[in-house]
Amino acid sequence: MYPLAIGTFLAAVLSVGYALLPDFHAMQRSAFQDGVAMNFCVYREAVTRFLRTGTPPATIPNASLDLPPGYRFLRQWQARTVGGYCYIYGNADGEEGASIRKALGSSLLVGENRNGVLYPGTVSVPASIPSGSVVSIVSIQ
Repeated sequence: MYPLAIGTFLAAVLSVGYALLPDFHAMQRSAFQDGVAMNFCVYREAVTRFLRTGTPPATIPNASLDLPPGYRFLRQWQARTVGGYCYIYGNADGEEGASIRKALGSSLLVGENRNGVLYPGTVSVPASIPSGSVVSIVSIQ
């Protein structure tokens, strides 16, 4: 009888302990999303510095950007200029786009391209930028 009671007690303690443990998988996923957001922000800052050097080409080559030593692309970020604006964009998975938006202060010029419109919002995005991409718009002037 005692072994059954002790076994039941230990099973209850373990299940309560498991329920109280933090969700490490969710914490890891959130940390990676924040890392992708910072990676985008560093790329965006390098593009912004490049824009100050003169008239930019239609497509800004990544090799011409002054990225920090050891910078590694976590996503395939790209930059394109159209009509006085620079569109910095790339594919982001899941909640990474929301993390990027949060890192950039929830600006109305940062969001997801949904069929040519920056979501959330109503800003038009050129057709050359793939739908579903996370996009940040920067003025060239």
